[in-house]
Amino acid sequence: LDSLRLVREHGIEQFLAVFHRCQHIEGDSFKWGDEVEHGIFSLVGGADDVYRSVRVALRSPEVLAELRAVEGRVEELAKASHAERSGFTCTPCTWMPEYG
Repeated sequence: LDSLRLVREHGIEQFLAVFHRCQHIEGDSFKWGDEVEHGIFSLVGGADDVYRSVRVALRSPEVLAELRAVEGRVEELAKASHAERSGFTCTPCTWMPEYG
């Protein structure tokens, strides 16, 4: 059990370090081969709340449906544009869980 505690503590430290380093990045484009690991969370409580916490948000079906809808619109726009005639193709994202 000591190793589990160590993994949890270091995982939290790593997450916080990456979060603080990247929290101001906006509009960064993905490159071919980039992979996104994600989680959906809710902040509970105000910024000044001593008991503020983070909870897992159980909204994945809703979020996936929205992502797939946006991807479908992008694909349709690419098909309708001159890009297809110029040899450019748009490879859509499937927005599927990797496992399960």
